[in-house]
Amino acid sequence: MKLLVILLSQLAIAFCAENRTLFQYIQGHSEFSILEGLLSKAQLSSTLNSPGTFTLFAPTNDAFNKLPSGMLSNLQSVDTVALSNLLLYHVTNGILIAPLLTNGMSATSISNQTINVNKYPNGAVVVQGSTVTGGDIILTNGVLHAISSVMFPSSLSISQYMGKDESDYVDLYSALVFTGLEPALASTGTFTIFAPNNDAFSQQIGGLQSLTADKDAFANILKYHVVPQTLFSAGLTDGQTLTTLQGTDLTVHIDSTGVHINNALVLKADQPVTNGVIHMINTILTPV
Repeated sequence: MKLLVILLSQLAIAFCAENRTLFQYIQGHSEFSILEGLLSKAQLSSTLNSPGTFTLFAPTNDAFNKLPSGMLSNLQSVDTVALSNLLLYHVTNGILIAPLLTNGMSATSISNQTINVNKYPNGAVVVQGSTVTGGDIILTNGVLHAISSVMFPSSLSISQYMGKDESDYVDLYSALVFTGLEPALASTGTFTIFAPNNDAFSQQIGGLQSLTADKDAFANILKYHVVPQTLFSAGLTDGQTLTTLQGTDLTVHIDSTGVHINNALVLKADQPVTNGVIHMINTILTPV
């Protein structure tokens, strides 16, 4: 496999269609103007102009503009070391063209942090929660893949994220602890959790009070929210069925109103964590 990677990388460079470096390509395409400015500020333009074999997962202007309010201006004003580390998280040594990107693989960025890759049957490729919107642009010193959002390293598992960093999931985290499921979602593995927020628990508090008397039944309901694979929204399709840890299936519905899991609406999608992904939903799912 290693020899194949080397061979494909060499062939990609040999048949390069663009006689430009990665940075020169970014300079020539207005959809990367924010990235160009940040690279220049962080003094990384020379890195992406230098000889070598790099893979750049390049956020478009739309990706930067999707950041929470104030974050982009903060990035433009922070010290160059912090900015450089974030940008280098989007770069790997070696060429990763599309045929080499496989579901469940990971790559190591120049900043020495892990980038998780998911590739789905519908053809979508997701890197660290960000969808590849345009890939395999072969340049003289590597390959560029345009991506839909800025990538950030994951440092927390599902349980750690809910228990330490997310006030939206106080009730869900308490339920996981109560039923003994919290350690499983803190472990290594690959999980997708459709996570009811606090409002979802408040809407059904009456029924939940009776369920707490039967811890096993409550645990089964929570397991019905967890799928043992990593499914970002790009990997979800209308009519798709997903087998849960509880053993029965969820059904995905996608229409003009959004993405629905059974009767629940996804309110906030694609939060990457070390052991999978979290999608916030607006109601508690109940097995049939």
